[in-house]
Amino acid sequence: MSATAATPPGTFKDVFTSKLEFAGTVGGKPAVADINYRGVAKIGGDIRAVMAVSNGLVGVLRVNAVVAEGGSYVGILWLNDLD
Repeated sequence: MSATAATPPGTFKDVFTSKLEFAGTVGGKPAVADINYRGVAKIGGDIRAVMAVSNGLVGVLRVNAVVAEGGSYVGILWLNDLD
């Protein structure tokens, strides 16, 4: 059994990077954007991270969260509708 399967999230410090795609609507307009999510999950589960958003939406969000519980996102995004 791996250590990941044997221990709950937040047991160890974790530095992470994830690449995501958002597809939905913003202000009633369709939008697709790339998200680069980078941060640290501390022992105990506190997450401090940044989401850099590009393409269809542009901006940066600061993330304050807890592993497996959720949290808050603070920043500014705007719709890149210059097409």
